[in-house]
Formats: sequence, structure tokens, C-alpha cells
Amino acid sequence: MPRELYIYTHEFFPSRGGIATYCHEFATAAASVMGQVVVIGPKGAQTPDGTAPRYLLKQGNHHGSHNPSCVWKTRQQLRKTLHQHPAAIHLLAEPGPILAYGLLSQKDSRGQVQLTLHGSEIERWRSHPISRALARRAFRNAVAIQVVSTPVLQSLLQHFPEARDKATVVNNALPESFRQAAVHQAHDPLQPMKSGMMKLLSVGRIHPRKGFDQIIQALALLSEDEKETLHYKVAGASKDRAYLASLKRLAEAANIHIEFALNPNLDELKACYAAADVFALSSMPRKKSVEGFGIVYLEAGAYALPCLAYDTGGVCEAIQHNVTGFLVDVGNIDQLSEQIRFFLQNPDIRFKMGAANRAFALSQTWKNVVKKTLINSTHKTVA
Repeated sequence: MPRELYIYTHEFFPSRGGIATYCHEFATAAASVMGQVVVIGPKGAQTPDGTAPRYLLKQGNHHGSHNPSCVWKTRQQLRKTLHQHPAAIHLLAEPGPILAYGLLSQKDSRGQVQLTLHGSEIERWRSHPISRALARRAFRNAVAIQVVSTPVLQSLLQHFPEARDKATVVNNALPESFRQAAVHQAHDPLQPMKSGMMKLLSVGRIHPRKGFDQIIQALALLSEDEKETLHYKVAGASKDRAYLASLKRLAEAANIHIEFALNPNLDELKACYAAADVFALSSMPRKKSVEGFGIVYLEAGAYALPCLAYDTGGVCEAIQHNVTGFLVDVGNIDQLSEQIRFFLQNPDIRFKMGAANRAFALSQTWKNVVKKTLINSTHKTVA
């Protein structure tokens, strides 16, 4: 009989961050090959958007933070579950549970424990002596380590060489609900030639790291006639009111048509993608924070949108440069503006790149993510 899988996370829905998406999609795909899949999330964890998942969701005693109290509660939960289910695979998919695992004794840490790293945690851990020590201990005791992109792997091995013989790259994939939307979406190859207005979309948390201000500055360099043929929409969760206000001021000063879709639900988000022509998200590298991969670029691909982004972190593996979109040197606003102008002036190439991005996005499946991840275990559970 297939074995059990336990996935531990400090981030889960209703938060729609990258890790929450990873855990939900991984658990859903794994449920078809495992005996039972259990996601142990934080207090308040909910089934995403009212769906009925094929895995079991349990709320842990921890909240969705990485403070010492929260990590200690996760340590207690992890220790108990490892003892109760020694034959199961335990996937620590988020930084909090990994640090909690580092707190366990050698005896308590035994088992089929695998770790998934998304990028930013490496920068945080390497600069903090306690976190660095706990991470190293976790790396030594784990059976296998997955990272979401090659740049994340390079960073991991640079700062934590003890992970060298255990770490492999497993890229993220297209969320299943977006795959279904892509399958049912009809495409008109002449549509880009018919529209007189290009709709540019960015999706992400309204935060300086996502670089929305970079896009606005790039749009400001366009001629007034070009601005009249372009509409910019930003969709995402918003808590930073000061940054949101600054974006509105920037856009107003540059005479840019801008619209904000704040805190959209999944259906509203899909509608934003469906109405767009080009996707752009110029994430910025910040101290102790990096874009590990970027699932949103695949979501854009599901709707046949070409992508434009800064070449930072693992974005280079989510976008195929000159094929599914363009990668621009970080901070090069002139180059960013030129690529936007290129899309404006070349709707036929825009559509061709969008079609290529759709094919690429559909090729990235969570079934393969699960397979590649679980075969890294010393006990190969997936053929």
C-alpha cells in the first residue's frame, strides 16, 4: 500500500502566497499516488476558495510566523508526528518547520524527512547565527532537499555546503485551476491585430519587492501617444498603504492609465489575466529576499500572455528569454521601457510569444513535481 505523506507549513490559505500555493498544489497531486496526504498548516488554515481537496487539512498549534514561540510549537507537533508515523514521508515545505526540525535531537529527527527551499530563507538564515546553526542541523539530518530553481541551489551550496549531496532542483508548476482555465480558453490569432489598446498586467502582493514602481517608471518614458494606447492594471493583496499611495502618485505624475484590483479572489484574478495582453512583474532583489521562481509567470502563460521581468533569482527558469518573454537587467528602466514599446509595436510577435508561454506553462505539471521530489527520498515511492 502507498505510504503516507505529511506536509508542514506556516503559510496556507486564506493567504495566497507562493508557499501556500506550493503546499496546496503539491498535496493535491500527491494524493493520487500516496495512501494519505495530510497538510499541517497554521491556526486558521482553510481550504482554498471553498474547494474540496483530496488531502486532509489539519490546523497546527502554531500561527503563521517564524517567531521563537511559533517555531517551538511546530517542533512539538513535528516531534509527535514523526514518532506516531515513522514510516511516512514528512515534507517540510516552509522555513518555519525546517527551523523547528533543526531543534529536534538526533534521536527525534529520524525518519523520511525532506525539505523544500524557496530562496529568501537562505539569505535570512546565513546572516543569523542561531538560524544558521538550526538550518545546518536540519540539512544534515534530512533525507533530501528540493530547491525551486538553479539560482536558489547555487545560493544554498554557497552558504550551506553541507547540503551539497542532498539538494536537487525541482521547478514549480502551473496551478491546476489555471490549467483547466487554459484548456477551456478559446484563442483568436487575429485578436492582437484588432485591438487598439494594449492591456498590461502585473500580479503580486503590493510591496516594494515586487517592483511595480519600476513598471510605472518605464511607462513614464513612453511618448504621450504610446501612453494613450496602453492600460496598466495591478492586481494583488494590499496592506502597505504608503507604497500603494506612492504608486498612484507616480502614475498620476506620468499621466499613465492605471487600475488597481486589490485583494482579488481567484475568479477575479483569472478575469484579470483573461483581459490582459502582456504580463509584467519586475521583482526587485532586496536584502534577505529573492524571487525563487515565480508561479505567476506560468499563470500568465495559461492565458497566453508573454512575460516581461527583471532577471533576478529563479525568474530565468520561469521565463524563457526571447521565447516566452523578455528578461531585463535588474534596475534597467530604459530597457524595460523599450521592451514594453516592442510589445506595443509588434502585436504579432506578442501573440507568438504568448502562445509559446502557454505551451511552456502547460508542460509544467505538479504530478512531475511530486514525482521528482519523492524519488529523491531513499525509499522511492513513485515509479
